[in-house]
Amino acid sequence: MARGQGQAYLETGLTMGFIVQSVSKRTGEPPYRMTKATKKDALDAAIGLLAQGMKDVTITDEQGQIYSTSEFVDLIENPSAK
Repeated sequence: MARGQGQAYLETGLTMGFIVQSVSKRTGEPPYRMTKATKKDALDAAIGLLAQGMKDVTITDEQGQIYSTSEFVDLIENPSAK
């Protein structure tokens, strides 16, 4: 079995950061994806995508937890709750 990029990161002890992803506002275009090193950068990027009219924005953290738009907006509005 071929070793994937994620496996190589785990073996070297590096982290992949946060993955920000959204569905394009244009039908037929692939999802837009980017990686960010910090939670704040990921939140800023996600907010930027929403401001551009992107749909279904999600953030995936280093442990694989996926946060939907409503979840990360709640995190912004109530940072001590999470």
